[in-house]
Amino acid sequence: MKVKLSNISYANTIPFGYGFHKNAYIQKNTLFYSHYPAQGGELMQQNAIDISIIPVAAIPFIPNARIISNYCIAAQGKVDSVLLCSTVPREKIMHIALDYQSRTSNVLVQIIAKKLWNISPHYSVSTPKTNMHTDADAYVIIGDRALQNAHKYPYVYDLAEEWYQLHSLPFVFACWVANTTISDTYQEEFEQSLEHGVSHIQESINFAAQQHTWNMYEYLTQRIVYFLEPSIRTQVISLFYKEAAELGLLPDLLIKGS
Repeated sequence: MKVKLSNISYANTIPFGYGFHKNAYIQKNTLFYSHYPAQGGELMQQNAIDISIIPVAAIPFIPNARIISNYCIAAQGKVDSVLLCSTVPREKIMHIALDYQSRTSNVLVQIIAKKLWNISPHYSVSTPKTNMHTDADAYVIIGDRALQNAHKYPYVYDLAEEWYQLHSLPFVFACWVANTTISDTYQEEFEQSLEHGVSHIQESINFAAQQHTWNMYEYLTQRIVYFLEPSIRTQVISLFYKEAAELGLLPDLLIKGS
């Protein structure tokens, strides 16, 4: 039976997709799906997929979820694609619209607002119809839409950069997760695919053949961090879970995985 694998449909996962494309074993033994970040957790909760790159805030809500790779979506400071875009300075923000496509970034902005900026705004969640068209002062915008729309706002706060200012640590946005048994062979080939893609950024960009308004090579090589040592990854995610729990945004959580 083929493994059901879903990848995020954002530019930052282009290297992963290229790695899968270049691996004959993965191609032969996989059914591929695509989603935006918040959908991945929902699909895995429904057992509709076997492996996916899951926002770290969604992992604890997936039964039997475990991290299966050291490759991830992370940032060491500025990331450019996880933003709070505002019409007013942060100290005047009264209403933040959270991004319907996100789980982790919606929690992250609330941690930063409380612990770094010392503000307590009202939060609402956008929908595909209302996204960036509400009466909010500021909007969480992630992924390609952040890269495309940031220039429209007078005040832009990079949430990964703000996290680094708060803790002097990288931030982990999403990890590769499985909630079912995956054969050793598949898992080895899967890891090799990720390594190949991340090691061939320019080739992956050429293969994707997408038109963008930003410098894709710079974004994927200077903003996105694809590999973290397990100890650092665990430290960062544990701290994120702890602070989210303190604010009542997530329950007390444990991390399972590699």
